[in-house]
Parts: sequence; structure tokens; C-alpha cells
Amino acid sequence: MGLLAGGLGTRVPFVSVEAFPFGSALVSTVGTFGLESVHAPVLPFARVGLVIVVGAVAWRPRVVEDDVVPRRTVELNLTLDHRLLDGAQASVFADVLTAAVGRPADHFDEPGAVEPEPVDS
Repeated sequence: MGLLAGGLGTRVPFVSVEAFPFGSALVSTVGTFGLESVHAPVLPFARVGLVIVVGAVAWRPRVVEDDVVPRRTVELNLTLDHRLLDGAQASVFADVLTAAVGRPADHFDEPGAVEPEPVDS
């Protein structure tokens, strides 16, 4: 029934199994175990279409203004379910994520710099 309901997104009413849509992500921080890089498969039973694996922070050589210098880096590995997202869309998402993580000050305001707008109730 899992293949029909989860994998194919179909209801199986005669045994009261509803289809469950994708709509969230699974994030695993394997870096806490000292692993720098892990590639995870899409897990059908987890009901997610995106798996994000965060590796350990490690010193790696990086080029800064034509000099090779040590920098603390972290690897993010993403696994996407192609039933939900095409490779071209995924590459755009990866570019945006890489830019935002690599230079957050260029993409996000400082915490507390923007006053939240009141919500009408």
C-alpha cells in the first residue's frame, strides 16, 4: 500500500489509506558525528521530496583575492525527488542556496534590522 499511497500518490479507499502529498524536507546533520560529506537517498517512507544533509565544519583551502587561504567550510548535499522537481529547476535552487549561504549579508537583513509588520486579526 505504501507504493500506491506514497510513491504514486493514490488513495486506496477500500483499506482506508489516503494519499499523502510531498511538501516538506528532511534535514540531517551528520556533521555532529564528524562526517564531512554524506549523500542520502530519497526515502519514500519519510514522505519528503527533498533531503538536505549538513556535514561537519572543516578547514579547507579557498582562494581569496588571488591567495589560497584556509577557511572553515561546510558541505550541504541535496537529494531531490525528480517526480517533484526537474533538474533545471534544481540547479537554479542550488545556485540560489549556494549564494545565500556563501554571502548571507548580500541576501538577508541583519537580525532586528527590519521591524515586522503588524498582522490584522
